[in-house]
Amino acid sequence: MLNDISRFGLNNVHNVVKWQETLTFSRISLNGNALLLMLDLIENDLLDVSAPEGIARNVWKSSLAFVKSHGMGQTYDGKLQLKSSDRVRIAMLAAPMVQDLRKVSQKLGWRDFELFVSEVAEHYGYHVKSNLIIAKPRVQIDLIAVKGTMCIAIDCKHWGKSAGVSSLSVIAKRQIRRAKILLRSDEAKSSNVKTALPAIVTLLPSLSRTIAGVPVVPVSEINNFFANVDGYIGDYKVIRRRERIR
Repeated sequence: MLNDISRFGLNNVHNVVKWQETLTFSRISLNGNALLLMLDLIENDLLDVSAPEGIARNVWKSSLAFVKSHGMGQTYDGKLQLKSSDRVRIAMLAAPMVQDLRKVSQKLGWRDFELFVSEVAEHYGYHVKSNLIIAKPRVQIDLIAVKGTMCIAIDCKHWGKSAGVSSLSVIAKRQIRRAKILLRSDEAKSSNVKTALPAIVTLLPSLSRTIAGVPVVPVSEINNFFANVDGYIGDYKVIRRRERIR
């Protein structure tokens, strides 16, 4: 029986990404390396369903069924058709089974990471733009998620290890500055955005949940963050258009 760890808050988006300490499916123990191998073998969002060399056929079959049970993929002509954002979902399924999380992070690119965060934000009604560049002064913001008159300015950090407080403090200050610049930009004015919440999303959990009022959200909790951000907005540093840029 699958253990559903609801505290990670990911099981409500397309019924995907359930974290667990020990995973079994159809009475066959799953192999985290088999799931990671899938990431190497996916080409153009297609995965061959035949077992690769070095993986037992029953383990591969069970792993494929496990992925599909989490809402990912349809099989056509011997191929599993996936979405680009499914790479992060598969990696997070493998993470509890693999002791070295750096091994998991190495299987993902920054684009995989941003695409997944974008999809979750859109699921909660946000309009998302990626890699927004503001000319004067020049800054780049990985993702902006807009709903109503507020936006969340997101800095995606695809790191293979958890960041320390000092590193996060520097990043948080930079993201606050980016959010202030964003609010004075034509982009914000055309979208009628009046407030911005700077946020940092990390691949791995961090010791700190907020730095200088900036939420630090591990991707495993991104669903819960977007679902409940309105209720915690008073705990975060929300930037208003009139604030000075430093």
